[in-house]
Amino acid sequence: MIIDRYVIFEVVRPFAIAIGALVVLFVAYTSAVILNDVVAGKFGVQVVAILILLRTVIVMEVLLPTALYLSVVMGIGRLYRDSEMMALWSLGVSEFRLLRGILPIVLVVTVLVAILSLYGRPWAYRLSYALEQQAALAASVEQMRPGHFSVLGDGRLVVTANRVDAPGRRAEKVFVEIDTDNGRRVIRAAGAELLAAKPRPKVRFTDGYAYDFNQTGGNDRVLKFKAMTLDLYEEDEERVEEKRKAKPTGQLDRSKPKELAEYQWRLSMPLATLMLGVLALPLSYRSPRRGGQLSLFVAIVVYALFFNLTAMARTWVEHGDVGKVPGIWWVHLLLAGLLLLLLTRRRP
Repeated sequence: MIIDRYVIFEVVRPFAIAIGALVVLFVAYTSAVILNDVVAGKFGVQVVAILILLRTVIVMEVLLPTALYLSVVMGIGRLYRDSEMMALWSLGVSEFRLLRGILPIVLVVTVLVAILSLYGRPWAYRLSYALEQQAALAASVEQMRPGHFSVLGDGRLVVTANRVDAPGRRAEKVFVEIDTDNGRRVIRAAGAELLAAKPRPKVRFTDGYAYDFNQTGGNDRVLKFKAMTLDLYEEDEERVEEKRKAKPTGQLDRSKPKELAEYQWRLSMPLATLMLGVLALPLSYRSPRRGGQLSLFVAIVVYALFFNLTAMARTWVEHGDVGKVPGIWWVHLLLAGLLLLLLTRRRP
């Protein structure tokens, strides 16, 4: 038990440092990106902190296994460097005995990654997309000025109004131009109101006319209305991609290649965390006659190869080049083979 606690402490300490450093670096990078969007007028500064938090939640499924892997390599590597492992070996403490010591923290991190990957990731994506959309729309409305042209939604609606009530999200004597699949629609209405409807915000026009100009050879038409409601965002490919990442894990349609890839990615992250945490133990080995830089370099190369191969396999599944089997699992089989090889290898 004393050895177990000692080994856990040697891993937990660099783990806390590694995860803290990785989170700080990611937050700094994300803050710069989001603030650039704020300066560009995409959304207001009031949502910056929430967006940073949500994007951090999304990336934690990768940061946690990374920090765990590095902490085991560095923590156990220090025992080799200071010849403490030689003393432990002389007492009959084998590598498998050390594995029992680090397994609790590996399992705890694996469970956290499973929760984040299966539930936290889609939740954070859903909230992030909705918040970005609402904030971008609010910023656009706040920038509207009477007699000036403004762009709303995804850029399809060009609006001008004689009177604008930005806090109330209303406008009077509105003139709108909309690009459509067949041509162009022009709307002249007595009033317009922005509706925070789900899943996409809408705008409702009252007491006006809609003029449809067909540029494909069809007939033009004029429509008089008392009320007309339009979506501010189209269901384009980008929206479909957002839906895929934001879908609950159980609702992903595995008959579609892109949703299958997303499904397998979410399931694979806990497995990858477990295997990387265990693999880091044999990779931390340092020969007494050599420095520790080589083992650390090898560990980083193995980590980089694994995640690059996983990303490549995921792309193949998304494009339909690889089916459900082997999917992205062949990369994990390679990692499992390497793990078994290293765990059964005799130390010099």
